[in-house]
Amino acid sequence: VTTNWFMCIFTTTLPIELTLHIWDCMFYEGTKILFRAGLAILKNTEKQLLACESFEEVLYFLRNLPKYEIDIERFMKTCFDSRWISKFSKTRLARLRTQHIQTLYPDLLVPVK
Repeated sequence: VTTNWFMCIFTTTLPIELTLHIWDCMFYEGTKILFRAGLAILKNTEKQLLACESFEEVLYFLRNLPKYEIDIERFMKTCFDSRWISKFSKTRLARLRTQHIQTLYPDLLVPVK
């Protein structure tokens, strides 16, 4: 699901007005906005995602996001809201990536930092 978000830079997922805001941020500050936007999609649809009863239902929901229900200003504020986005520091993400790679591929010899 998210591969399409990033490969198409949200053109097939979000309304064009919102996509253009994300692109403006990408050209100004780099690709980290793409990850923030992906996380903002998850944050803004948290209640609907938690209401899903199966993994298949989650996938269906994320593939068919209701574009007309997205508040652009709220979405962009979510992308930059330091109350929750600061929990995703580069150091923490690197540590979690290493930890979960070891869980997925236990035969790899990757030291946990």
